[in-house]
Amino acid sequence: MNKINESGKVTFGQAWKDFWVGYFDFKGTSTRAGFWWGALIYAICNFVVGFIKGFIRGFMSSMGMVPNTTVIMTIYYVLLVIITIPILAAAARHFRDEGLKDGVIIALVIAYVALQILLALQPAILWLAFIFNVAMIILLCMPTGKFSNSSKEM
Repeated sequence: MNKINESGKVTFGQAWKDFWVGYFDFKGTSTRAGFWWGALIYAICNFVVGFIKGFIRGFMSSMGMVPNTTVIMTIYYVLLVIITIPILAAAARHFRDEGLKDGVIIALVIAYVALQILLALQPAILWLAFIFNVAMIILLCMPTGKFSNSSKEM
C-alpha cells in the first residue's frame, strides 16, 4: 500500500485519488485542502447513498410492497461505513499533518466512532455529538504544523 503524503496545493482530482487509494492509510499526511476536498467527496457519496435508500423505499412503495425497513437500513449503514472509513483516514492524516501525536489521533478517531454508534442507539445524546463535531471541525480547520514542536519560539 502506498502511503499518502500530501504537500503543497492539492487539487480535487488528487484528493479524489488519495481519498480512495488511502482507504485504510491512517499513517501518512494530508493537507488542509486535501482533507476538505475529501470531505466534499464524502458528502457527495453520503448524498448518493441516501438517495439510493430513498429510491429503494419509494420504488417498493409504488409497487404496492411494504418496504422492509430492516433490510434497507442495514444496506444503508453498510454503505455508510464503507464511505466513512476513508474520511476517517483522511482526518487522521490531516491531524498528523497538523502535528498531533498518534495517541491523540487514535483517541479522536475512536471517540468519533463510539459517539456515532451511541448516537444511533440513543438519540438523546445529540447535544454531546454536536459539541464534539464542532470541536472536530475546528481541529480539522487548523493549518499544517499548527501543533508541531518545531513551531515553538525560542
